[in-house]
Amino acid sequence: MLIPVVLSNNAALSVSKDTLAFLLASEQVKAIKRTAGWVIVGGEKMRGAVVPYRGREKRNQEVYAKSYWR
Repeated sequence: MLIPVVLSNNAALSVSKDTLAFLLASEQVKAIKRTAGWVIVGGEKMRGAVVPYRGREKRNQEVYAKSYWR
């Protein structure tokens, strides 16, 4: 699936997810078209901040012990 983007030099492209990740990391993307419309990179909140969980660990870690996979 190709994602429409506008680069910082105003060139409009459709890129793959991997190429988009590279372009974002190198700060070459000005805008990305999402389902809800165009998003300005750096100007709008794209994803919520991940807040670390501070509660008691409830997962059973014993299920994934190395002896299980032998």
